[in-house]
Amino acid sequence: MKTQDQQDEMITQTWSKRTPFKVPEGYFEDFTAKMEAKLDQVEQIPYKEPSKPVLWWNYVKPVMYVAAMIAVIYGCTYFIVQPRMEQAAHEAQLAQTKEMLENDEFIMLAEDWDEDDVYEYYDELYCYNQ
Repeated sequence: MKTQDQQDEMITQTWSKRTPFKVPEGYFEDFTAKMEAKLDQVEQIPYKEPSKPVLWWNYVKPVMYVAAMIAVIYGCTYFIVQPRMEQAAHEAQLAQTKEMLENDEFIMLAEDWDEDDVYEYYDELYCYNQ
């Protein structure tokens, strides 16, 4: 088995850190003169002012987009979650009423009631608890 040092040496011999590319002789001696000549040949493009002025709307638009996203998310959750919560509350109230109607004591009390008592009880259960 080879040790770690032998493996490292083998890797460094195989993959040398030297680059195979070389700079041609005399390349940097006249580099600046060549570059200046090329730059003189390039046509200078003058700076042109923007044609449209920057409006206040360009600054307000991102804020309006975020506000619209928040409003849409709130509206979706309100119109989707709210009816389900109301339906769950209504089902719980019906279960409570059903349980009360099955209670024997309630049946005995209800036998003595007249029509006005039933309406009062209904108002108490459904109208004032909302």
